[in-house]
Amino acid sequence: MKKVLICLAIIFICGFSLFAEPAMYNPNGRMEYIFADLDSEYGYLAFEAFNSLSESKGFNHIKLPVKDYRFKKVYIESTLEVDSNYSYYAIVIETGEKYVYKCYKSIEKTPIPGFRKYSDYLLFQTRINTNEAMFLGSNAIVTGGKFGAYGDEYSFNNGITLSATLWGKILSIIDYLKADTQKNEIIANLLTKKGLAIQVDNFDEIAFIKVASIMEGDLMNTKFIYPPLQLYIGIQNGKVWGRLKAEYQSRDWLFSNSLTIGADGKKWDSGTVTFERETTKNGITEIMDIPATDSMISFMKEFCDSTDRRIRFRGESKYADKIPEEQFIIAQSTILDLYHTMTK
Repeated sequence: MKKVLICLAIIFICGFSLFAEPAMYNPNGRMEYIFADLDSEYGYLAFEAFNSLSESKGFNHIKLPVKDYRFKKVYIESTLEVDSNYSYYAIVIETGEKYVYKCYKSIEKTPIPGFRKYSDYLLFQTRINTNEAMFLGSNAIVTGGKFGAYGDEYSFNNGITLSATLWGKILSIIDYLKADTQKNEIIANLLTKKGLAIQVDNFDEIAFIKVASIMEGDLMNTKFIYPPLQLYIGIQNGKVWGRLKAEYQSRDWLFSNSLTIGADGKKWDSGTVTFERETTKNGITEIMDIPATDSMISFMKEFCDSTDRRIRFRGESKYADKIPEEQFIIAQSTILDLYHTMTK
Protein backbone atom coordinates (compact mmCIF):
# COMPACT_ATOMS: atom_id res chain seq x y z
CA MET A 1 0.00 0.00 0.00
CA LYS A 2 2.87 2.32 0.89
CA LYS A 3 4.51 1.70 -2.52
CA VAL A 4 1.24 2.47 -4.29
CA LEU A 5 0.91 5.79 -2.45
CA ILE A 6 4.49 6.71 -3.32
CA CYS A 7 3.86 5.94 -7.01
CA LEU A 8 0.68 8.00 -7.01
CA ALA A 9 2.54 10.90 -5.41
CA ILE A 10 5.23 10.74 -8.09
CA ILE A 11 2.58 10.71 -10.84
CA PHE A 12 0.83 13.67 -9.19
CA ILE A 13 4.06 15.70 -9.02
CA CYS A 14 4.95 14.88 -12.62
CA GLY A 15 1.48 15.95 -13.67
CA PHE A 16 2.32 19.50 -12.56
CA SER A 17 5.80 19.49 -14.07
CA LEU A 18 5.54 21.29 -17.39
CA PHE A 19 9.17 21.34 -18.39
CA ALA A 20 9.85 17.65 -18.93
CA GLU A 21 8.95 17.39 -22.64
CA PRO A 22 8.73 20.01 -25.39
CA ALA A 23 5.11 20.87 -26.25
CA MET A 24 3.62 21.08 -29.73
CA TYR A 25 2.80 24.72 -30.46
CA ASN A 26 -0.87 24.50 -31.35
CA PRO A 27 -2.99 27.42 -30.07
CA ASN A 28 -6.11 25.90 -31.68
CA GLY A 29 -7.99 29.19 -31.74
CA ARG A 30 -6.74 30.45 -28.37
CA MET A 31 -5.55 34.04 -27.93
CA GLU A 32 -1.88 34.38 -28.95
CA TYR A 33 0.63 36.90 -27.65
CA ILE A 34 4.02 37.94 -29.05
CA PHE A 35 7.08 39.16 -27.17
CA ALA A 36 7.76 42.70 -28.38
CA ASP A 37 10.14 44.26 -25.87
CA LEU A 38 12.66 46.11 -28.06
CA ASP A 39 14.48 48.09 -25.37
CA SER A 40 17.54 45.85 -25.11
CA GLU A 41 19.31 42.91 -26.72
CA TYR A 42 20.41 41.79 -23.27
CA GLY A 43 18.78 40.88 -19.99
CA TYR A 44 15.79 38.65 -19.26
CA LEU A 45 12.06 38.63 -19.91
CA ALA A 46 10.17 40.71 -17.37
CA PHE A 47 7.66 38.03 -16.42
CA GLU A 48 8.40 35.11 -14.10
CA ALA A 49 8.18 31.63 -15.62
CA PHE A 50 8.24 28.46 -13.50
CA ASN A 51 8.79 24.78 -14.22
CA SER A 52 5.85 23.64 -12.13
CA LEU A 53 2.82 24.81 -10.21
CA SER A 54 4.50 24.05 -6.88
CA GLU A 55 7.60 26.08 -7.83
CA SER A 56 5.44 29.01 -8.90
CA LYS A 57 4.41 29.47 -5.27
CA GLY A 58 8.05 30.06 -4.35
CA PHE A 59 10.80 32.21 -5.82
CA ASN A 60 12.63 29.78 -8.13
CA HIS A 61 11.52 31.38 -11.37
CA ILE A 62 13.31 30.78 -14.67
CA LYS A 63 15.20 33.59 -16.39
CA LEU A 64 14.50 33.59 -20.13
CA PRO A 65 16.98 35.73 -22.15
CA VAL A 66 15.43 38.57 -24.17
CA LYS A 67 17.52 37.95 -27.30
CA ASP A 68 16.22 34.37 -27.68
CA TYR A 69 12.52 35.20 -27.41
CA ARG A 70 12.01 38.44 -29.33
CA PHE A 71 8.96 38.08 -31.60
CA LYS A 72 8.27 34.55 -30.32
CA LYS A 73 4.60 33.74 -29.84
CA VAL A 74 2.93 32.43 -26.68
CA TYR A 75 -0.54 31.14 -25.82
CA ILE A 76 -2.32 30.23 -22.59
CA GLU A 77 -2.96 26.50 -22.74
CA SER A 78 -5.00 26.25 -19.55
CA THR A 79 -5.71 27.75 -16.14
CA LEU A 80 -4.04 25.59 -13.50
CA GLU A 81 -5.26 27.28 -10.34
CA VAL A 82 -6.80 30.50 -9.03
CA ASP A 83 -6.54 31.74 -5.46
CA SER A 84 -7.50 35.00 -3.73
CA ASN A 85 -4.53 36.91 -5.21
CA TYR A 86 -3.07 35.02 -8.16
CA SER A 87 -3.94 32.99 -11.23
CA TYR A 88 -1.60 30.26 -12.48
CA TYR A 89 -1.53 29.43 -16.18
CA ALA A 90 0.13 26.78 -18.31
CA ILE A 91 1.77 28.72 -21.16
CA VAL A 92 3.31 27.35 -24.34
CA ILE A 93 6.01 29.27 -26.22
CA GLU A 94 6.54 28.98 -29.96
CA THR A 95 9.91 27.31 -29.25
CA GLY A 96 8.03 24.35 -27.77
CA GLU A 97 8.82 25.24 -24.16
CA LYS A 98 6.04 24.98 -21.63
CA TYR A 99 5.97 26.86 -18.33
CA VAL A 100 3.77 28.05 -15.50
CA TYR A 101 2.99 31.76 -15.54
CA LYS A 102 1.96 33.37 -12.25
CA CYS A 103 -0.25 36.41 -12.72
CA TYR A 104 -1.73 38.85 -10.19
CA LYS A 105 -5.52 38.51 -10.30
CA SER A 106 -5.99 37.44 -13.95
CA ILE A 107 -4.42 37.62 -17.42
CA GLU A 108 -7.27 39.94 -18.51
CA LYS A 109 -6.40 42.49 -15.81
CA THR A 110 -2.61 42.05 -15.85
CA PRO A 111 -1.13 41.52 -19.34
CA ILE A 112 2.08 39.51 -19.66
CA PRO A 113 4.93 42.06 -19.33
CA GLY A 114 6.66 42.71 -22.63
CA PHE A 115 4.00 40.87 -24.68
CA ARG A 116 1.32 42.18 -27.03
CA LYS A 117 -1.60 40.46 -28.72
CA TYR A 118 -0.44 38.67 -31.86
CA SER A 119 -3.42 40.15 -33.73
CA ASP A 120 -1.92 43.61 -33.07
CA TYR A 121 1.31 42.47 -34.69
CA LEU A 122 -0.55 41.17 -37.76
CA LEU A 123 -2.32 44.54 -38.13
CA PHE A 124 1.03 46.32 -37.79
CA GLN A 125 2.59 44.18 -40.54
CA THR A 126 -0.43 44.58 -42.83
CA ARG A 127 -0.28 48.37 -42.59
CA ILE A 128 3.37 48.36 -43.63
CA ASN A 129 3.09 45.67 -46.33
CA THR A 130 0.12 47.37 -47.99
CA ASN A 131 1.54 50.91 -47.63
CA GLU A 132 -1.65 52.01 -45.91
CA ALA A 133 -2.63 55.66 -46.38
CA MET A 134 -2.76 57.91 -43.33
CA PHE A 135 -6.48 58.37 -44.11
CA LEU A 136 -8.72 57.64 -47.08
CA GLY A 137 -7.45 59.61 -50.07
CA SER A 138 -4.27 60.80 -48.36
CA ASN A 139 -0.96 61.02 -50.24
CA ALA A 140 0.87 60.11 -47.03
CA ILE A 141 1.49 56.33 -46.89
CA VAL A 142 3.22 54.04 -44.41
CA THR A 143 6.77 53.10 -45.39
CA GLY A 144 7.99 51.44 -42.18
CA GLY A 145 7.50 51.19 -38.46
CA LYS A 146 8.47 49.84 -35.07
CA PHE A 147 6.39 47.31 -33.14
CA GLY A 148 7.05 47.54 -29.40
CA ALA A 149 5.74 46.26 -26.11
CA TYR A 150 4.10 49.58 -25.24
CA GLY A 151 2.83 50.70 -28.63
CA ASP A 152 3.57 51.00 -32.33
CA GLU A 153 5.24 53.71 -34.36
CA TYR A 154 4.76 54.30 -38.07
CA SER A 155 6.89 56.19 -40.59
CA PHE A 156 5.26 57.91 -43.59
CA ASN A 157 6.65 58.96 -46.95
CA ASN A 158 6.15 62.65 -46.06
CA GLY A 159 8.66 62.41 -43.20
CA ILE A 160 6.07 62.20 -40.41
CA THR A 161 6.34 59.58 -37.66
CA LEU A 162 3.18 58.70 -35.71
CA SER A 163 2.40 56.52 -32.75
CA ALA A 164 -0.54 54.18 -33.33
CA THR A 165 -2.47 56.09 -30.64
CA LEU A 166 -1.99 59.48 -32.29
CA TRP A 167 -2.80 58.03 -35.72
CA GLY A 168 -6.09 56.73 -34.34
CA LYS A 169 -6.94 60.14 -32.90
CA ILE A 170 -6.17 61.87 -36.22
CA LEU A 171 -8.46 59.42 -38.05
CA SER A 172 -11.27 60.16 -35.57
CA ILE A 173 -10.89 63.93 -35.93
CA ILE A 174 -10.90 63.71 -39.73
CA ASP A 175 -14.04 61.57 -39.52
CA TYR A 176 -15.77 64.09 -37.21
CA LEU A 177 -14.76 67.08 -39.37
CA LYS A 178 -16.21 65.75 -42.64
CA ALA A 179 -13.79 67.99 -44.58
CA ASP A 180 -12.27 67.57 -48.06
CA THR A 181 -9.04 65.65 -48.67
CA GLN A 182 -6.85 68.69 -49.31
CA LYS A 183 -7.89 70.31 -46.04
CA ASN A 184 -7.45 66.99 -44.19
CA GLU A 185 -3.82 66.77 -45.37
CA ILE A 186 -3.05 70.15 -43.76
CA ILE A 187 -4.97 69.26 -40.58
CA ALA A 188 -3.27 65.88 -40.20
CA ASN A 189 0.15 67.51 -40.58
CA LEU A 190 -0.64 70.16 -37.94
CA LEU A 191 -1.96 67.52 -35.50
CA THR A 192 1.48 65.88 -35.48
CA LYS A 193 3.16 69.02 -34.08
CA LYS A 194 4.58 68.92 -30.57
CA GLY A 195 2.88 70.37 -27.52
CA LEU A 196 -0.73 69.35 -28.27
CA ALA A 197 -3.06 67.36 -26.05
CA ILE A 198 -5.71 65.59 -28.17
CA GLN A 199 -8.74 64.08 -26.46
CA VAL A 200 -11.12 61.85 -28.43
CA ASP A 201 -14.38 60.35 -27.19
CA ASN A 202 -15.54 57.85 -29.81
CA PHE A 203 -18.77 57.15 -27.93
CA ASP A 204 -20.06 60.73 -28.29
CA GLU A 205 -17.89 61.29 -31.41
CA ILE A 206 -16.38 64.47 -30.01
CA ALA A 207 -12.75 65.67 -29.87
CA PHE A 208 -10.85 68.46 -28.15
CA ILE A 209 -7.44 69.84 -29.13
CA LYS A 210 -5.63 71.64 -26.33
CA VAL A 211 -2.21 72.90 -25.28
CA ALA A 212 -0.45 70.09 -23.41
CA SER A 213 0.71 70.55 -19.84
CA ILE A 214 4.36 70.28 -18.77
CA MET A 215 5.33 67.52 -16.36
CA GLU A 216 7.99 68.31 -13.77
CA GLY A 217 9.61 66.18 -11.08
CA ASP A 218 9.85 62.39 -10.99
CA LEU A 219 7.46 59.48 -10.54
CA MET A 220 7.47 59.96 -6.77
CA ASN A 221 6.77 63.68 -6.88
CA THR A 222 5.14 64.68 -10.16
CA LYS A 223 3.87 68.18 -10.80
CA PHE A 224 1.93 69.32 -13.87
CA ILE A 225 2.28 72.90 -15.09
CA TYR A 226 -0.74 73.99 -17.13
CA PRO A 227 -0.79 76.89 -19.59
CA PRO A 228 -2.14 79.97 -17.80
CA LEU A 229 -4.06 80.86 -20.96
CA GLN A 230 -5.13 78.95 -24.04
CA LEU A 231 -7.66 78.89 -26.82
CA TYR A 232 -8.67 75.29 -27.50
CA ILE A 233 -10.83 73.60 -30.15
CA GLY A 234 -13.90 71.37 -29.95
CA ILE A 235 -15.08 69.21 -32.90
CA GLN A 236 -18.29 67.24 -33.31
CA ASN A 237 -20.42 66.25 -36.28
CA GLY A 238 -18.69 68.62 -38.70
CA LYS A 239 -18.91 71.58 -36.30
CA VAL A 240 -15.83 73.36 -34.92
CA TRP A 241 -15.81 75.80 -32.03
CA GLY A 242 -13.26 77.57 -29.84
CA ARG A 243 -13.13 78.12 -26.09
CA LEU A 244 -10.85 80.32 -24.00
CA LYS A 245 -9.44 78.78 -20.85
CA ALA A 246 -7.39 80.53 -18.17
CA GLU A 247 -5.85 78.61 -15.29
CA TYR A 248 -4.32 80.18 -12.20
CA GLN A 249 -2.05 77.88 -10.16
CA SER A 250 -0.69 78.89 -6.79
CA ARG A 251 -0.38 78.03 -3.10
CA ASP A 252 -2.89 80.69 -2.04
CA TRP A 253 -6.37 81.61 -3.21
CA LEU A 254 -6.70 84.71 -5.36
CA PHE A 255 -10.48 84.35 -5.79
CA SER A 256 -10.21 85.49 -9.42
CA ASN A 257 -13.25 87.12 -11.01
CA SER A 258 -11.83 88.66 -14.19
CA LEU A 259 -8.91 88.45 -16.57
CA THR A 260 -6.87 90.97 -18.59
CA ILE A 261 -4.57 89.87 -21.41
CA GLY A 262 -1.78 92.12 -22.64
CA ALA A 263 0.02 91.86 -25.99
CA ASP A 264 2.62 94.56 -26.86
CA GLY A 265 0.58 97.28 -25.20
CA LYS A 266 -2.81 96.11 -26.48
CA LYS A 267 -5.29 94.68 -23.99
CA TRP A 268 -8.29 92.39 -23.91
CA ASP A 269 -10.49 92.29 -20.80
CA SER A 270 -12.90 89.50 -19.93
CA GLY A 271 -15.15 91.53 -17.68
CA THR A 272 -16.62 89.68 -14.72
CA VAL A 273 -16.51 85.93 -15.30
CA THR A 274 -16.90 82.80 -13.20
CA PHE A 275 -13.87 80.81 -12.07
CA GLU A 276 -14.13 77.25 -10.83
CA ARG A 277 -11.83 76.48 -7.89
CA GLU A 278 -10.25 73.27 -6.65
CA THR A 279 -7.39 72.09 -4.47
CA THR A 280 -4.61 69.82 -5.73
CA LYS A 281 -1.63 68.09 -4.10
CA ASN A 282 0.54 70.98 -5.34
CA GLY A 283 -1.72 73.82 -4.21
CA ILE A 284 -4.84 75.36 -5.73
CA THR A 285 -6.21 76.09 -9.20
CA GLU A 286 -8.77 78.67 -10.32
CA ILE A 287 -10.15 78.01 -13.81
CA MET A 288 -12.11 80.15 -16.27
CA ASP A 289 -13.51 78.36 -19.34
CA ILE A 290 -15.72 80.44 -21.67
CA PRO A 291 -16.86 80.36 -25.33
CA ALA A 292 -14.45 82.15 -27.66
CA THR A 293 -15.67 85.03 -29.83
CA ASP A 294 -14.16 86.04 -33.20
CA SER A 295 -12.54 89.11 -31.64
CA MET A 296 -11.07 86.99 -28.86
CA ILE A 297 -9.59 84.53 -31.40
CA SER A 298 -8.09 87.43 -33.36
CA PHE A 299 -6.53 88.82 -30.18
CA MET A 300 -5.04 85.43 -29.34
CA LYS A 301 -3.20 85.57 -32.66
CA GLU A 302 -1.77 88.97 -31.67
CA PHE A 303 -0.93 87.57 -28.25
CA CYS A 304 1.13 84.74 -29.78
CA ASP A 305 2.89 87.07 -32.20
CA SER A 306 3.78 89.65 -29.54
CA THR A 307 7.03 89.90 -27.58
CA ASP A 308 5.58 91.44 -24.42
CA ARG A 309 2.88 89.06 -23.13
CA ARG A 310 1.09 89.21 -19.82
CA ILE A 311 -1.95 87.54 -18.26
CA ARG A 312 -3.37 89.33 -15.25
CA PHE A 313 -5.73 87.39 -12.97
CA ARG A 314 -7.77 89.86 -10.95
CA GLY A 315 -9.14 88.82 -7.57
CA GLU A 316 -11.30 90.37 -4.89
CA SER A 317 -8.49 92.41 -3.31
CA LYS A 318 -5.34 91.71 -5.34
CA TYR A 319 -4.09 90.48 -8.70
CA ALA A 320 -1.39 88.11 -10.00
CA ASP A 321 0.48 88.22 -13.32
CA LYS A 322 1.50 85.13 -15.31
CA ILE A 323 3.86 84.92 -18.28
CA PRO A 324 3.31 81.78 -20.41
CA GLU A 325 6.22 79.45 -21.27
CA GLU A 326 7.46 79.73 -24.85
CA GLN A 327 6.49 76.12 -25.59
CA PHE A 328 2.90 76.98 -24.65
CA ILE A 329 2.97 79.83 -27.16
CA ILE A 330 4.30 77.56 -29.93
CA ALA A 331 1.55 75.00 -29.27
CA GLN A 332 -1.07 77.76 -29.15
CA SER A 333 0.05 79.02 -32.56
CA THR A 334 -0.46 75.50 -33.95
CA ILE A 335 -3.97 75.38 -32.49
CA LEU A 336 -4.81 78.74 -34.07
CA ASP A 337 -3.59 77.44 -37.44
CA LEU A 338 -5.77 74.36 -36.95
CA TYR A 339 -8.80 76.48 -36.06
CA HIS A 340 -8.47 78.70 -39.13
CA THR A 341 -7.89 75.66 -41.41
CA MET A 342 -10.88 73.82 -39.99
CA THR A 343 -13.26 76.78 -40.17
CA LYS A 344 -12.30 78.50 -43.41
